Amino acid sequence: MRSLRFHAVVFCLYFALAIALTYPVGRAPSRFVPGSDLWAYDEYTFLWNTWWFRESVIAHGRSPLWADSIFAPVGVRLVLYTFNFLQCALALPLYPTVALPLATNLTLWVQMAMAGYCGFLLSCFAVRRASKVSPAVVRLAAVLGGLVCGFAPSRFVYLALGHYMMVATMGLPLFVLFLCRALEGRRGWWRGAILAGFALALAAYAEMTFVLFAALAGAIIVLTAREPSLVARLGRLAVAGAVGCVLYLPVLLPVVREGLRGGYALAGWGGAVSLSADLVGLFTPTPLSPLWRGRSWNAELQAVAAGTGCFSDVNTFFIGYATLGLGLAGAIAGRGRARPWRWLSVVAVVFSLGPLLHVDGRYLFYLDGLQTTLPLPYVLLHYIPLVSAGRAPNRFSALALVGLAPLVSLGAAAILALGRRWWQQSLLCAVAAVLLVLDGLSTPMPVTSASVPAPYRALAQEDEDHTLLVLPFGLRHSFGVYGAENTRVQYFQSVHGKRLIGGNTSRAPADTFSYYERVAPLRVLMDIEGYKGWDPSAAGELAKDFASLVRLLDVRYVVVHAPLPGRLPYADTYGQAFAYVARLLPLRRAAVDQAGEVAVFRIERSQSEAALEVRADRPGDELYFGPGWGPAGELIAGVPARWAVGRQAELYLPVLTDHSGALLALEARPFEWGEGVAQTMKVECNGVPVASFTLAPSWQQYTVAISPDLQARPYNRIRLEFGYAVQPAKVLPGAYAI
Repeated sequence: MRSLRFHAVVFCLYFALAIALTYPVGRAPSRFVPGSDLWAYDEYTFLWNTWWFRESVIAHGRSPLWADSIFAPVGVRLVLYTFNFLQCALALPLYPTVALPLATNLTLWVQMAMAGYCGFLLSCFAVRRASKVSPAVVRLAAVLGGLVCGFAPSRFVYLALGHYMMVATMGLPLFVLFLCRALEGRRGWWRGAILAGFALALAAYAEMTFVLFAALAGAIIVLTAREPSLVARLGRLAVAGAVGCVLYLPVLLPVVREGLRGGYALAGWGGAVSLSADLVGLFTPTPLSPLWRGRSWNAELQAVAAGTGCFSDVNTFFIGYATLGLGLAGAIAGRGRARPWRWLSVVAVVFSLGPLLHVDGRYLFYLDGLQTTLPLPYVLLHYIPLVSAGRAPNRFSALALVGLAPLVSLGAAAILALGRRWWQQSLLCAVAAVLLVLDGLSTPMPVTSASVPAPYRALAQEDEDHTLLVLPFGLRHSFGVYGAENTRVQYFQSVHGKRLIGGNTSRAPADTFSYYERVAPLRVLMDIEGYKGWDPSAAGELAKDFASLVRLLDVRYVVVHAPLPGRLPYADTYGQAFAYVARLLPLRRAAVDQAGEVAVFRIERSQSEAALEVRADRPGDELYFGPGWGPAGELIAGVPARWAVGRQAELYLPVLTDHSGALLALEARPFEWGEGVAQTMKVECNGVPVASFTLAPSWQQYTVAISPDLQARPYNRIRLEFGYAVQPAKVLPGAYAI
């Protein structure tokens, strides 16, 4: 009971520290969240995640790995997305009982406290096995290890950048702890292996790249252990891995399936060179520290964006002077028992430095006129499938902390043991704790306002599902921004619930973004926001195409946000972007908030037509063709048509009527090359099979009746699935340019 009480006190201490060290978030946790106005608003990704997880799973009983509320009409697969299911699950009992920002802040504090507490448990294990000290010293030293795991400088930098998943690391120290227990003794090892598998799944549900960290940690622990035999150690690691895979199957299977589909390949190194820790940065306090006389946080962000920062990226990995001193002491005092933690710390730090060594912001060095670089072991990860998708080496800092926490505790235990009385030991522990906290001190924490403008709350009162066009408009994934995407706009969807054209995701297949590049009105809008301008002489055709897009997606409102100073490119292209939309669409002001920051314009629309003809050779009809189609304008057997370039192809069609069924007529012919295999075509409407045909060997029309109950607002998704798909150049004799 006494031990349980101490564990409760430790967790409460960490939770109180989480609130105190993220000040001023705790002053208004329903209004503010950690983040930076001058950065990418990534924090609002995680608020949207919580809303979407509940909306899809609880409200509609469907997988959250597919979202059609953003990137309309294409939708986006969220399989390789930074979801942080752990945070979503923790928030479920809270949201929507409390406001979404408050639920998010509470879960962040819990995750920080849990990361610290799990580091405390691992440190207890390490000190007990390596030091002959009293139980009181073990506990006090382990508290310091927990501070390293939960409140290192990197934790607060990632919070300030809005990368909330980087505080959800509790699964990593738990995995290492239970794996170490599984390697002890001959009996009962399976309990430790199963619990290690559970911790592995916990880490994976927080962030997929944590699986790589756990695998690396597992390999180091197994190779540095002395008992049992190597075969037995590998077997127990395999059991833990198998248990973790089984528990992670709901996400693992879609991940593997998407990986096999392809379309997610990174361009080159995917930013890994710039997103690496710096050797000098390891020993340089972050700009968040109020004790360090360097650039302010905002000045540092502006310098990084301009390419004039101290390092290639924001300095996310500062080890900390107290952490380094106590860790070195622990590495020496722990002798052979500290070997796993030494190796884990060193290997993780080396991997955090990325593919090329960075020293004081440089990775190109000149030796008497010779330009050279120093490749590092991270290069090997680039050539491993799926693993290569991890584009931020500096995140290995999360794994380095798992190794540093036991070393700090071992060093602290050696120092605390010098005190003969309990109060002396407590005083030494308090001094060490203050020094560790000062290393990571980042108050006041940068915050952003999570208030939702009033006009969005008014839009939420409209029951019918329809689509909004929001300025700034853009598309974003982990490797670039098209237009002027603002992730906070996506978070506002948690209030109004309407679909959005465009949005933000981590990784998306190429065909998701290519749609918006083909649809002329949206492409031109993004060009204007990106300083490319437009040709006003094309306004007539663009207006027609815009009207078709409005009809297809049932776009009823254009929401215009006033620019925020310093947030480029929208801050200096806002006037041109709004003038372009206002010229092409008939707008009527519907609402504006008191601060004048958000204005809502209703689109004046004529009555919908009763019929629609979509032609393969008409440029303005690109908006109806989704993924799976080749380019327009080809003559196929004397008819302007398009190739379906895979076994599946999608069409997007508007809702034509509310009361009677619709008739869909498709003109198609198969590609045949003499094999005698008949081509088939199945037709789905909004996920429901409605017809199946065997195609005749010539151009024919195929009609499908669609009942009113199958039509979906605001648009219909028609999916065609073919029996086979082959490339003509591979099956026809001779050389053909097709």
